[in-house]
Amino acid sequence: MKWLKNLAKKQTFLVFLALVIIMIPIALYQSSAFDKYALVTVLGIDKQDDGTIETTALVLTPQVSGQFSQNIRLFSTKGNNISQCMFRLGVNLGKQVGLAHCEAIILGEDIVQDDITKYLDYFVRNENLSINSALINCPTKASELIETLSSIQEQDDVSIQNIITHNKNILFTANINIENFYSNYESKNNAYFMPIISVEEKEQSNQSSSKEEGQESNNSSQKSINAQGQTAIFKGGKKVRELSVEEIYAYNLLSPTTKEGILIIDNLVDEDKKGANMVLDVKQKRVKYIAKFVDDKPVFNISCDMIVSVNELMADNYSASDFESTDTQISKITKQQIKEKLQEYATLIINGMKQDGADTLDIYSYFNAYQNKKWNKFLGNNEDYLSKIIFTFDANIKCAL
Repeated sequence: MKWLKNLAKKQTFLVFLALVIIMIPIALYQSSAFDKYALVTVLGIDKQDDGTIETTALVLTPQVSGQFSQNIRLFSTKGNNISQCMFRLGVNLGKQVGLAHCEAIILGEDIVQDDITKYLDYFVRNENLSINSALINCPTKASELIETLSSIQEQDDVSIQNIITHNKNILFTANINIENFYSNYESKNNAYFMPIISVEEKEQSNQSSSKEEGQESNNSSQKSINAQGQTAIFKGGKKVRELSVEEIYAYNLLSPTTKEGILIIDNLVDEDKKGANMVLDVKQKRVKYIAKFVDDKPVFNISCDMIVSVNELMADNYSASDFESTDTQISKITKQQIKEKLQEYATLIINGMKQDGADTLDIYSYFNAYQNKKWNKFLGNNEDYLSKIIFTFDANIKCAL
């Protein structure tokens, strides 16, 4: 006990002991931060027929004694602007609205037909919003998508952010957040992509196998999330259009960012596989965009190196025994068909850019970075540079061992 008496004589120990005695009651009776804040995980924005705004939010109200998944609730508010909607949301919750954990902001179709910067201004000025909050377009009402997500989350762990993150290496899904949206919006080339997630409704029959004759069956519908890589083109702050399925395949294969994919070659002309359809698995690919001037004319080259393997061979006039399972090599004739297919995809992308007036490949930045003086001289007062650029394409195809 002697050491304890010596310790009690020291002034530092006495100060520490006094602080502990003072702070413990304060800590015990202080209300938890969870009692003050409601965390918005997903927020949807729609425009009503009368011009007012409706926000729909999935709100996490944390409780110390419960699990987070048990406290996710759906709230909807209306107002003349986003600020009013968020204020009313806080009034309904009786808590401060926190946006730091908001993983996605979903924009309904009525919103993207207008200049979306009007509806994002609130979030730019909100210091609590995570810069990683994804922007997503719902081709109907954002509220419908969030309501479906809420019902699904009760049964399964579904996250919109996880869907986009998981698919970004295998699908051309643009993971755009508010920060890089404004970066694109303020750039010379203000064309960009936004992922589309929609709601799919399927009918389910509750008819039992023992139903008596003449008894009516009960059909019910179930909604699910449809996220299969759909993507919309935006220019400025407005939606231009949605990419077609073929365009999505084209961008998947000819984008430098995607790492995997499949390539379908219809109606092979190779003699031993004539008329068959081949499905190729892209094992590796490297796509390079090269901007240069040839005879003072701008030339943009898309170069593609691809290693593929045969996944499937299908033909109506052949049985499975006609194709050996070990026949994985690709002939020169088939390689030429693959190059021609990739050329078709490149042409599809280029024609779409010219038609929409949207530089989706960010060609402006490539010329501006590597051919700055010649590019500025070429531009002059001419804003329609896409129609005057010469596009070229080359591909090198190898078969995986």
